[in-house]
Amino acid sequence: MNFTCILALRGFKDRYPFNYLLLALTTVMSGTFWGLTRGLTDFTFHFQILAILAFTMCGAAVISSILADLETKMTGSRILVASVMPAWLVASVINAILTEMIFRLKVMEVVGAIGFSLLLICILLVDVGKLLVRCRPDDFMSVIVAMNSTLMVVVSIPFFFLTFCFLHSGEVFLEPLGIYQALIERVASEQQPRITDYDAPNAAPVPIVVVGQECPAFAQGGLTLAIP
Repeated sequence: MNFTCILALRGFKDRYPFNYLLLALTTVMSGTFWGLTRGLTDFTFHFQILAILAFTMCGAAVISSILADLETKMTGSRILVASVMPAWLVASVINAILTEMIFRLKVMEVVGAIGFSLLLICILLVDVGKLLVRCRPDDFMSVIVAMNSTLMVVVSIPFFFLTFCFLHSGEVFLEPLGIYQALIERVASEQQPRITDYDAPNAAPVPIVVVGQECPAFAQGGLTLAIP
């Protein structure tokens, strides 16, 4: 459904207000799916990526406006790289500090989120870098479509696949465990002494255990039961 909305957004990117309605629908669907995965797993991988990307875009907007006002001979592409990469670096450092001091997450999870966010930014710059340099309002929806499609291909689809494997691997491991548990209960029930009617004609004699002596039935099996 999310992929269908992105394709529709690509087709209606120049038709207002359908483009913004589809953008809102895509955002709600992506947020719902990414939010519900928190109840299934303990990973905050995708949330870290979103936080890093959001801070990077905001920081890059501020840095690019400052660099554009300065009298420099930097080209548009250099200004773009010089504004995005420092913003990403600051966002990654803040993410690492917060996840270490507050959430106590694993180091590999934090490093993976930082690495994937860098990959997403590089793909975005290669894909729509010219549109960002041109900086026209009409190209805004094209940039959004490119970012959403990149997030889906690089993050959403692999994360959905891992979640699917995680859920079904639990079923695979739980089914043999249930069979093994049932087998153990069956063997234990067969080994337990059965309650019989001792008043029946052919009932087995009741063993008598004298207090302070050993039980003969256990002594024959190599076990000793002493009742004080």
